[in-house]
Amino acid sequence: MTDCDERTGTTEDRQRNMPLCVEVEIHEGTRQVGYLSLLIENEKFGLVGEGMGLYSGFVEAKGARIDLRKLNDILSVKEW
Repeated sequence: MTDCDERTGTTEDRQRNMPLCVEVEIHEGTRQVGYLSLLIENEKFGLVGEGMGLYSGFVEAKGARIDLRKLNDILSVKEW
């Protein structure tokens, strides 16, 4: 569980409702070929419901990095 890389380390963070993400690394052998950060809740209100889903992510396919904007985008990657 992470803060979705949103925490700044400043005092303003205490007033913010920080998102909380689960991170998934995708590996091919020992090499990382993808990463997903999935928003599941926030610090003050718990589970986010409708807002749950991909916060950020990427996959590498045929030597190119593909940034993912929504989880369904991963289905468009033909070959890993």
